[in-house]
Amino acid sequence: MSALLPIINRLILQSLDSRSELAAFAGKTLTLNIAGLKLAGRITEDGLLAAGNGFADTEITFRDSAIQKILQGGEPGAGDIGLEGDLILGIAVLSLLGSLRSRASDELVRISARRTASAAVPPTSDTVSNKSAKA
Repeated sequence: MSALLPIINRLILQSLDSRSELAAFAGKTLTLNIAGLKLAGRITEDGLLAAGNGFADTEITFRDSAIQKILQGGEPGAGDIGLEGDLILGIAVLSLLGSLRSRASDELVRISARRTASAAVPPTSDTVSNKSAKA
């Protein structure tokens, strides 16, 4: 599941506060269990996640009820999420994940706007002359 790390890190980069909070836990390891997927990571000195394996300092499990509530736009309750190990780290990561979820929509809007803008750019004279030369 290390393929998800760049996505999570992109979201973390949107918030300096989140990065600072995570950087305080540099070297700590975590495991996220979400809908049957297991993501193991290590917190870096700059507040991002790197691939990790082995023992986790904290393990966070999102039960099916949590996934359903999130997908319906709701907030999971205490019984929807399991925390094991370092509770302070687990709570900090949960807080971060909650804030990332709301920022993900901002990122999608930014990507969509960039695609729309690039589609609206007229071809340059070089592009037109290259097409004419090929014809």
